[in-house]
Amino acid sequence: MPGAAYTFWVQLLLVFWTTGAVGQDLQPSSEPALLPRLLENLSIDPARRSALQTAISKRDYPAAEELLADEAKRDAKSQPVLLVLANILFLDGKHLNCAVVLKKAEKLAELDEQNRFLLALSYVTIGKLNWAREEFERLSQLSPSNAAYPYWLSRIAYRKTDFN
Repeated sequence: MPGAAYTFWVQLLLVFWTTGAVGQDLQPSSEPALLPRLLENLSIDPARRSALQTAISKRDYPAAEELLADEAKRDAKSQPVLLVLANILFLDGKHLNCAVVLKKAEKLAELDEQNRFLLALSYVTIGKLNWAREEFERLSQLSPSNAAYPYWLSRIAYRKTDFN
């Protein structure tokens, strides 16, 4: 099982990848760059949306998770709610739960590239390298110009000492 330092580097790469900040100066942010786009797709009551945005900006991830879990119970077929919940779970270090929620969301509709990447990173952090390799292979076929996917495939091959 990967250690805390490894998880830190996975999360840092995710931040760089989602913000496009590789080689640029990073500006401190109160929330990850992917979340505002995901929050736009939520069809929830304005008061709950405001409470959710406040919890995320304060990095009160357990409160955000609780709000989103309640929304997921109310509308079990809402993929946007599941995607936001998965992103919050990943930020909170609950990578197994994140992977489970992303697989539930995938049953409702195909995952976009960023959420499939999140699923693959979740698999890496929980030590399911074979599952992660399958996701990175799919991603590298979808976006052959993105160097992050061959990079992660190489890291997985190196870790498994699979150099064929």
